[in-house]
Amino acid sequence: MYVRFNKAIEHLQLDRTSVSNIDILNIEVAQGISNLVDDIIQAMNTQHYRAVVIDSLDNIPTPTWQKENRLVELNRLTSETNSCVIFTESHSHRPIGNDEARAMAEWSDILNYCDSLIELIPLELDPELLRRERLLAVWEFSKNILNTHNKRYYLMNVTDKYPERADSNSEQLFEHLETALISLPEETKTGIFDKFHALDNPIKNRTYWRLETVSNSFPPKEATNNLFYYPILKHDDTKILEFHEPGLKISDERIRSSIEEENEREVFTAKLTDGIHGFFDKHEYYPNQKELSEYLGVSRQTIATWKKKAYNTIAIIDGRYQDIL
Repeated sequence: MYVRFNKAIEHLQLDRTSVSNIDILNIEVAQGISNLVDDIIQAMNTQHYRAVVIDSLDNIPTPTWQKENRLVELNRLTSETNSCVIFTESHSHRPIGNDEARAMAEWSDILNYCDSLIELIPLELDPELLRRERLLAVWEFSKNILNTHNKRYYLMNVTDKYPERADSNSEQLFEHLETALISLPEETKTGIFDKFHALDNPIKNRTYWRLETVSNSFPPKEATNNLFYYPILKHDDTKILEFHEPGLKISDERIRSSIEEENEREVFTAKLTDGIHGFFDKHEYYPNQKELSEYLGVSRQTIATWKKKAYNTIAIIDGRYQDIL
């Protein structure tokens, strides 16, 4: 645990003083949960901590019939140290699909004894999406290097069409770099290769997690998808995991459907935006549905359909269509 903690500080580039209020207690594996709680209380002595994190309970032998007693003992730790207690524990069951993942969190027995539960459920990124993302992460860098140091090789073996090929990947592109740059000094090659790996490795080595959060005191929170770049868990803002579910492979049809839907959304948004701006430039006020349909030469039903499928930058305010971007 101490080694992992130090590695995390290193990766996060934290100053030691910023974590001076965190202590690591290396306690031998206890024979049972009661012994563990006693050992922690003794190790804490008279010092007061706002939180005690036990990572993890996996190695503590607990017969099935003592499961409830285990959580009662953790309550004893809370009361005797006047601290919040956080513990981690893994389980072998892997849910299949979003619904089962949510049910596993919402109906966990742990909530009978704990205030909150955070369930981290592994996801598998579609291999094709991973291939494309890794390739795009290193493409511009590699293209510039090849054009700078061996343009002839680039034009004969790689070309600008390389990212569009179905069999292209970052490993193959790295092999092209090794071959094309073979005559460069070792120090120069090493610097180039290090930069390539710095772009590729974070995506290659990251893992993917669905975060389910359930609390006894607050309404259920919507599950979130996250990318784990050790030691940082980042929210999936790019929505690369949007159509992924635990234990299920994403279908090619679903990927194509989402792409087509996004393209359709852009087209309808552009049509409405052009119509709204054109009408406003001509009349100096925004159009209602009838006026917009007449201006664009389509039916009112078509305008309503476009609005439903367009981005939410198209708004109807006081009965008039406006682009609010």
